[in-house]
Amino acid sequence: MPREAILPPEISQQFLQAFEAVAGSPSIPDWYLNLPKEPCPISEAERMQGLATIWAQARASFAFWAELPAELDWDAEFRRFLPLVAAAADPADYYRLLRCFIALLREGHSYIMQPPWIDNRVRPALAIYPVEGQPVVIRGNALPIGTVITSVDDTPVEAMLPGLLKLACAAPEHSRLTQAMGALLEGPRGTQVRVGARRPDGTESTVTVTRDGALAPVALCEREDLPGGATVVRIGAWHPETVVDLFNEAFPHFEGVRGLIIDLRRNGGGNSAFGDAVLARLIDEPVEGRGVSYHPLHWGSMQGLGQGAPVLTEHWKPVAPDLARPRFAGPVAVLTGMQTVSAGEDFAAAFRLADRGPLVGELTAGSTGTPAIFPLPGGGVGAVSSTRCAYRGRAAFQGRGLAPDVPVAPTIAGLAAGRDEVLEAALAALNT
Repeated sequence: MPREAILPPEISQQFLQAFEAVAGSPSIPDWYLNLPKEPCPISEAERMQGLATIWAQARASFAFWAELPAELDWDAEFRRFLPLVAAAADPADYYRLLRCFIALLREGHSYIMQPPWIDNRVRPALAIYPVEGQPVVIRGNALPIGTVITSVDDTPVEAMLPGLLKLACAAPEHSRLTQAMGALLEGPRGTQVRVGARRPDGTESTVTVTRDGALAPVALCEREDLPGGATVVRIGAWHPETVVDLFNEAFPHFEGVRGLIIDLRRNGGGNSAFGDAVLARLIDEPVEGRGVSYHPLHWGSMQGLGQGAPVLTEHWKPVAPDLARPRFAGPVAVLTGMQTVSAGEDFAAAFRLADRGPLVGELTAGSTGTPAIFPLPGGGVGAVSSTRCAYRGRAAFQGRGLAPDVPVAPTIAGLAAGRDEVLEAALAALNT
């Protein structure tokens, strides 16, 4: 089995992107292959070492120190967390503290993956999303779509959110709120949770659901032909590379497609090159000068002289038209939302630079780039955002989110009525 196949897709893509940035050959580090897969003790010394590893990795590689709040003292926070991790009750408590620590960096590509042998927290078959500032069911069968979550195990949502926001790895407030609300019902697999709910008809009730993680995954690439000749293609991620094959299979040609809508509202990222391969079928001219990535480098002698960290500058390659396949020349729109992140945002930015049509929907998550990845005690993995991306001639979206050309957000009433108001707005935009 190839060494790359052992890694989860999100990690393998990040390793491969890092190697591509320095023109290296892909090779998975031995430390990842040797991470413990079974329960093992984590000593007090190891717990403190893990915290120190995060602190040091951020000092060497984090790309966004200038954007952090002025009152954040990273060294002081390290000292504050030391006695907390030393006294952690169990591995799960320890990893929760690590998540709180790294969340202080306020960046979506700085996160913690706890060891697989720790009882992972899962969610019931319900997807919760901020709608009109409230946690609302947007997918699932246990409660009607459009239901507002008011309490969890008899604790009001308002009392839970501050603690969940401390674990959110994001800079923009809308992105942090999306993560926090999405995690409201998390808990140990197989346990039950009492959910206070305000249904679309206004009635209040409490239901008990099981945390079984049974919500169907988002489709990688799914085509739907709508009445009137418009076609929607929903792309859940830009990894693995088969997403490009699936798009090409769904569109061997574009006959009969009067308008194309690319739905990236649940696109969790991946490899931007795969998004470029799809964009290449929508353009007739290269998308030149898209942007650059800046990678801080650790160079101790320069920093000792007060010169700061040097930076590796990576210029993005233009996206050229795909001359081997039919290209679509008709109107196109891209749907974005607060769960559009990383390579999903890269596609949206490149699409905008190509002037192929509007972005319709909500602000994106505001995080892209390739993180520095490192091992943690007991088999966990840490990541620190080590890349700053900039798009020439356009406002930066890292830490802010990419603003749509046609702003429209779902409403509770619209969801309850079975409407997709963002899609409706995109259809209207294509017809204007």
